[in-house]
Amino acid sequence: GVTLWMYVPSIIVGVLVSALAAYGFAKVDFFLKKPIFAILLNSLTLPNSVGMIAAIVIYNGIGWMGTPLPLMIPRMAGSIGIVFFLRQFFMGLPDDLIGAAKVDGLGDYGIFFYVALPLALPALGSQFILTFIAAYNDYLGPLYYLVGKPKLYPLQLSLSYWRTGSNPDWSVLMAGAMVAMIPMLCLYLVSQKFILKGVAITSGLKG
Repeated sequence: GVTLWMYVPSIIVGVLVSALAAYGFAKVDFFLKKPIFAILLNSLTLPNSVGMIAAIVIYNGIGWMGTPLPLMIPRMAGSIGIVFFLRQFFMGLPDDLIGAAKVDGLGDYGIFFYVALPLALPALGSQFILTFIAAYNDYLGPLYYLVGKPKLYPLQLSLSYWRTGSNPDWSVLMAGAMVAMIPMLCLYLVSQKFILKGVAITSGLKG
């Protein structure tokens, strides 16, 4: 339960924010659009561990350490990886479609919410699933930010918490590992075609 409420709402918001940014980079002209996108894209080359110490110092200074906020709020700001993939999709939308929507009186936000977003649902769904899988398996973030708060531990960290006991019950630990694996296995079986369709759409592939 903790894993779901900690990650699902923040990922939904983050994917929507990323989609809005992706549409802006794809279809809206603004000052320094290309340099800003290039700078954001270059940030993908930096490993997450580079900013970990700075993040811990900042979150500790504002009183977020020991709370789920460092795991939720940054995800709500979106991800440049998602922006990159969704930008590829939005760039494929016909300009005539956008122009027709403007003739009907829609602004940029109206076009995004009423035209672009419904068409992008398969791509958004695939990015949500992939992001959720990454968050579900995240161990390092909760380890740093939720230290000393076992009641807030997500599933992966809880498994490690049981293992580090003085006399761990391996049967319970293996059962917990199996329970942790089942949701991801079911998610893969149910959504594999959906994920492939979304990735194919965002990468411009057809099939």
